[in-house]
Amino acid sequence: MNNIDKLVGYLYQTICSKEGYSGIFKGGVALISFAMLSLSQYGPFLYEKDIEAYKEKYTLEEKLQIKITEKIDCSKQKKSQAKCEVIKHKLFALKASLMLLETLFNNAFWLVLYLCGISAVGFLLRPFIEKN
Repeated sequence: MNNIDKLVGYLYQTICSKEGYSGIFKGGVALISFAMLSLSQYGPFLYEKDIEAYKEKYTLEEKLQIKITEKIDCSKQKKSQAKCEVIKHKLFALKASLMLLETLFNNAFWLVLYLCGISAVGFLLRPFIEKN
């Protein structure tokens, strides 16, 4: 018996044991709880920053009578170049933060689904393991 067969057998026995599948399920529940807690903490903070950044953006757009995007050349705005650069940076940082939060939450969600799926497989296969 080679090492891979031993590893697969060990994983099979561990996942199908009561301690194994219940531990995996508890890990999934803890992970989704942590993800939801993180989302509830960072969500309002990022929303507040989003409102602030767009308020400054729209105020400057009204003042300069131009549309501010991430690709605007702020050096052409002599009167408000610094303000334009700051707004551009805030919008870029906000977009990056939202993408990071979304990526982390999505990865946690899929990992939880994977863990709960493994737990369910272990739970369902346990009677067959105990017979042998």
